[in-house]
Amino acid sequence: AQMVAEYEAAKAAASDQLPPGLREECETMAVLFTNPRGLRLYGVGAPVEEGQFFATNVSEIPYFDLRLTPPSIIRDHTQLNASGYVELSLEALPQLDDADHVLLYVGDPDKTAELENHPLWKALPAAQNGKVYKLPFDSLTIGGPVIMRQRLDEFVALVSAP
Repeated sequence: AQMVAEYEAAKAAASDQLPPGLREECETMAVLFTNPRGLRLYGVGAPVEEGQFFATNVSEIPYFDLRLTPPSIIRDHTQLNASGYVELSLEALPQLDDADHVLLYVGDPDKTAELENHPLWKALPAAQNGKVYKLPFDSLTIGGPVIMRQRLDEFVALVSAP
């Protein structure tokens, strides 16, 4: 119980350190993951039973812990698959126009390079404004309270850097 309480306190402290736009929920954040097959856009998760949500590892910190606002394309959880994401083609990137920030998990360096060199990606406001934050995907595969706390701190440091 103490670990849970400590993590709740850490979430509150982390929330206070976020850039004002994200903290005040007037800016949105998309969570993307590149893998050899392409691009995944993660959502907030779907209600499993009354009052209970499942969290996907990838979007847990921004959406569950810090309650950040997803872009409009992903707000409707009914389009998510059982793992909590939708496959996104490069041609569909303009649908992320209202994502002020993008958290990009690099699962495949080649796909990431392809994405970053794509004109539709370069046209996105988040890319143009330097609001894309990259993390290695392997930082997500291990759970536990200590790791979650490290990931929370890492996320906040990343999005708060000038």
